[in-house]
Amino acid sequence: MRVARLWRERQPSAEIVCATSTYTRHEEIEAEGFSAAIASNVSDPAKRVVFCAPPRRLSSAEYTACVSAAASVAQERFVFTSSTGIFADAAVVTEDSALSTRTVLSVSVMPRTRL
Repeated sequence: MRVARLWRERQPSAEIVCATSTYTRHEEIEAEGFSAAIASNVSDPAKRVVFCAPPRRLSSAEYTACVSAAASVAQERFVFTSSTGIFADAAVVTEDSALSTRTVLSVSVMPRTRL
């Protein structure tokens, strides 16, 4: 909800909808004055969409579908965030695994496209 709080500071009159995959945090979201919705039920167009949901608990296909659904309602901007780390090659990766020595940085600005 950090992104929602920061956006509200900068755009106090904006309608902010926090879409989640479950109802677990809806009470907390609404207590902060935001609207809460289940992501798969969101279909109203939005000027800007920021996608910052981790892929945990979802299959690859389900996660891809969530990203596509979020992108499809964005009218002006869609921003995808990821907290994925880059680890050295290993059969098993944990939070304590060594990081890769390669530095990878990719920033792209692309015209809006439908996924």
